[in-house]
Amino acid sequence: MEQFKVLGQTMYINPENGDFAINPEELRNGPLRQISSAPPYSPNLYKCITFCLEISDACNLRCSYCFNPNKAGTRMSYETAVKALDSLFAHFHQAEKYFIDLSGAGEPLLNLPLIERLAQYAKRKSDEIDREVTVCLVCNGTLLFPSVAKRLQKIGGPIRRELGWRQAQA
Repeated sequence: MEQFKVLGQTMYINPENGDFAINPEELRNGPLRQISSAPPYSPNLYKCITFCLEISDACNLRCSYCFNPNKAGTRMSYETAVKALDSLFAHFHQAEKYFIDLSGAGEPLLNLPLIERLAQYAKRKSDEIDREVTVCLVCNGTLLFPSVAKRLQKIGGPIRRELGWRQAQA
């Protein structure tokens, strides 16, 4: 069982089956999700993997319907993000494509410097493992000023559509 500190909370990941929980006892009592029609779990089963990182629980809005009413304003460090991602890449090393989703319990654009650093990390990792590693996020749009959009476009690289990702880079 691996342990990570995320936004002030300790998370546990069972590398044998991919489950995660805040309470380690939940992982010791067997799988959290049972899908009767699914094949047995294997890290080699999935060709496209999404890693979700909640890089901030801070938000610039106060929506009444928000699922995270207790925002503490914490932000994930680069070191924590890379430690978690390196562990996940090591465990899911057989995938053909990876997405790093920076959406979560807060507004990711409040941690723009981390987004930029993780985009650089993703480019290095992509070259290292010779597979596509794409950073993505969902934001509330209120901080997406032209200057921010230009910064995101600059770090985003070429758009990769239907073509193979190496072909699209050429």
